[in-house]
Amino acid sequence: MLEAFNTNTWMVAAYIVVAALACLTGLREQSVQRTRHATELLPVFWFLTSALFISMAIAHAGELGGAAADYARSGAYADGWYESRRSIQVVVVAVVAVLWALATLVALWRIPERRRRYLPMTIATTTLMCFSVIRLVSLHHVDTLLYRRSIEGLRIGVIVEFFLVTLAAVIIDWARRHVRRTPQPQPGLVESRSA
Repeated sequence: MLEAFNTNTWMVAAYIVVAALACLTGLREQSVQRTRHATELLPVFWFLTSALFISMAIAHAGELGGAAADYARSGAYADGWYESRRSIQVVVVAVVAVLWALATLVALWRIPERRRRYLPMTIATTTLMCFSVIRLVSLHHVDTLLYRRSIEGLRIGVIVEFFLVTLAAVIIDWARRHVRRTPQPQPGLVESRSA
C-alpha cells in the first residue's frame, strides 16, 4: 500500500524541505538581529543546519550510503576479513550509540541558557546523523529490522528516518515562529509620554 514511499525521491524532498525551513529561520533571526542587538540569536546555526540537510539530500539522491557500504564490503572481501566483519560492525554501532548518548548529555549539561533554543535541533540532527552512520555500518541484525521489515509496505528504516526528518521540520518551524520581533512602540503611548 505505502511501498511507493520507499523510494529515495520522497526522502530527498523531505531533506530539501527541512533545509529550506532552516535557511528561512536563519534569515529571520538575521533580520531580528539587525533590528536589535539580539546576542542570544545565532542565525549561522540555521545556515549550517541547512547545509547539512542539503548534503544529506545529495547523499540520498546519489545513493552514496549504499555505494560506501558496497565499497567497504568489497574491501573486506579483498582483504580477507569479510567473515569476521560482524564483530567490528557491533563495536562501531555500540561506539556510535555511546557517543550519541554522551553528546546528548553534554549538550543538555553544557549549552548555556541563552542558547537553549538550539538544543532540540542539535539533538534531532545528531540523532539523524547517528542513525545514518548505524545504517551505513550495515550490521545484519540492524539491516534486517530496517530494510526487511515493513508496516503496510513501508520499510521500518524509512519510517524511522521520515519521523526524524519530520521532527526536525517541526522543531525548526517552532523555532522560526518563536523568534521575538522587536516590539514597536504604540503611537498613543509615545504621545502620552511626551505630553
